[in-house]
Amino acid sequence: MQKGEYKTLLQKAGFRATPGKIALLELLQKEDKPLTVAEIQKKLKRKQDTVTLYRSLEALTEANILMRSELGHGHAHYELSIGKKHHHHLVCTNCEKVEDFSDPSLETALTKAAKNASSFKSINSHSLELFGLCARCS
Repeated sequence: MQKGEYKTLLQKAGFRATPGKIALLELLQKEDKPLTVAEIQKKLKRKQDTVTLYRSLEALTEANILMRSELGHGHAHYELSIGKKHHHHLVCTNCEKVEDFSDPSLETALTKAAKNASSFKSINSHSLELFGLCARCS
């Protein structure tokens, strides 16, 4: 995506296309793994107030522009969801390497499990993180 496309995306979602939000989306597009708030603050060239950054992250997550993941580190991680195929994460418990994965048969099984639940009518989204050792650490 280009800067103009982020502006349009933000405006369509009801947000002001501020330089801070555009810089945040550009950063997350370049990254190959979900980032913590601390990592985002460190990598952003345009510094943002911490409260403003948290508010932006939460609002963009609610608008399904970003995806929030809990990767077992005791804090949230964020990544761009626009333009990405639905995926899950493998997390190394030793070095904290994160790898995306997707599996159509897994998605089918999760959909079937949700349909078989007795007290749910629909499932809007889901997230799955698998924890273990990467090839280098094992």
